[in-house]
Amino acid sequence: MQTRVLLLGNPDARPEGLERALIRSGFSLSEADGPMGSPGDSGSPDLAILVVGQAGTPTEQPLAPLLREGWGALPTIVLVPAGGAEMAARALALGAADAMVGPIHVPELCARIVARLRAVRDGFRATASTNSQSQLFAVFKEVALSARPEEMLPLLVRHLGKSL
Repeated sequence: MQTRVLLLGNPDARPEGLERALIRSGFSLSEADGPMGSPGDSGSPDLAILVVGQAGTPTEQPLAPLLREGWGALPTIVLVPAGGAEMAARALALGAADAMVGPIHVPELCARIVARLRAVRDGFRATASTNSQSQLFAVFKEVALSARPEEMLPLLVRHLGKSL
């Protein structure tokens, strides 16, 4: 399944060849004024790229829809024009996952997207592993605390059946 990238912000301020490079890197692109649907929907994006058009433009307004409850977990990379180091710092302070100051080197942006998505995926794996370990510990605790030895095997089988 292709990774879905949502392009936001000023289309005229996008780096030359951005869309082409993202498609060549295997990403599925969509464009909108803000996140659509609900987070976790089948069509929801995996990452957003917000392009801010002019130096001095406030970053709070375009970032606000992405920071709403539910969309805060969507990794967002903010691209700001040359001379916008303060804007990039402000975007990061507001909750952006990453920010780049122009001129944007598109291959570097693609590499950052891959790295960001890898970090998100590895975070989910770690969470799933922790949950599995917690569940396993709870099962062993329940089995160990069972009053009679003949209850242990049915209890273990029942929990194994639930997990499968």
